[in-house]
Amino acid sequence: MPDTSRPINILLVEDNADDVELTRRALDRAKVRNQIWTV
Repeated sequence: MPDTSRPINILLVEDNADDVELTRRALDRAKVRNQIWTV
């Protein structure tokens, strides 16, 4: 069974700034509160 007590970091690999913004907005609307790193 996975350990759900630790926060999970999200690595978003995207070369299009508009797609990064779209993804971040979608995650925010879904109330995803994980740390998001973008490269």
